[in-house]
Amino acid sequence: MASIGLTVLYESEDPITDIVFIHGFNGHPERTWTYKRADANPPNHGNDPELPERPSKFRKLNPFKQDGGRSSGVQKETYWPRDLLPRTVEKARVLTFGYDTTVHHKFGPQRNHNTIYDFAWEFLNCLSDARQSDGVSRRPLLFIAHSLGGIITKEALRQANLKGEHEPSAHLRDIFLSTTGIIFFGTPHRGADPRGFLQHVAERAVRAAGFTVNQKVFETLLPNSERLKELLDEFPLLVNKMKWSVVSFREMHGMAVLGGKKVVDDVSSCLGDFSLEIVRDIESDHRDMCRFSGLDDPRYEKVAAAIHRIMQPLLKESNTEICRGKSRLTSRARTPEAKFDGETLSEGQHKEMIDILRFKQMDARLLTLKTAQAK
Repeated sequence: MASIGLTVLYESEDPITDIVFIHGFNGHPERTWTYKRADANPPNHGNDPELPERPSKFRKLNPFKQDGGRSSGVQKETYWPRDLLPRTVEKARVLTFGYDTTVHHKFGPQRNHNTIYDFAWEFLNCLSDARQSDGVSRRPLLFIAHSLGGIITKEALRQANLKGEHEPSAHLRDIFLSTTGIIFFGTPHRGADPRGFLQHVAERAVRAAGFTVNQKVFETLLPNSERLKELLDEFPLLVNKMKWSVVSFREMHGMAVLGGKKVVDDVSSCLGDFSLEIVRDIESDHRDMCRFSGLDDPRYEKVAAAIHRIMQPLLKESNTEICRGKSRLTSRARTPEAKFDGETLSEGQHKEMIDILRFKQMDARLLTLKTAQAK
């Protein structure tokens, strides 16, 4: 799977929503969400042995190209956006977004120095491009974000609202207007301990692999970050205005490398207004809180319930439209003239009326007509 950009993991025949995953600091669009069993022995994928074999339904999101592959026979890992979510919400399209917070590798060229703003802008535009190319720019949206991914999602929605009010970015407002909910996993709305997990990850990356992390992103996640404070003030106003459904999951366990401390404490991991969000706890640490072994994993059951709660209005609306469609067809079959009398017909209605008037030997009668004689 590509580590940068959007990838479609699953798409039903008639999806009623797009569900988009975005990972956190130093994360990956697949590994972040993958539960590994103790006996897992995934195939080798070059420099990244942690990546499982790409399933046949993966495709890089490109309107001109579609890729595929084969999946292994024995599943030793659970990548829940692909393996569990389609069984929880069947009528959906599931996507995952990747971005890179590393700056430099000792064996490679300089990498990006993007800020949170830059990552959010790219995320927003990639998602908008994908939805417009597929003709579904108004399809309802659910975001599922881990850690820093939640900050990027908030910033992307803020940009979609502000820039979408003006040309040439008016199309971005569709993302803002189509959003129905956000699920946060361990998002540091008020920042994370500068002596904690982030510093540990940065130091470990430098020692082990020669990477340096993006210092601009690192500083944004600290408790004194002005960007976090601004988002903390602005985002609840958007949630209240748009009536978005927000669920914030908090980590219950600390991490051994931090002496048992949590990466994101309970206060920082929620918006702080219980009128705007539902807060739940996940029996895991920060890294494993968004990895689930199966449908019967008690932690996944909490997440599935949250997704169902957000999706319920959409499912009701979809079922209502189906019933209305059946009712209209039945009504037209009984009294077609009553349905269309005095109305402007659409192309579909016009075709339907022609079909109603058609009979088996209609075309044969044309052969019996004689040519008119001029007087």
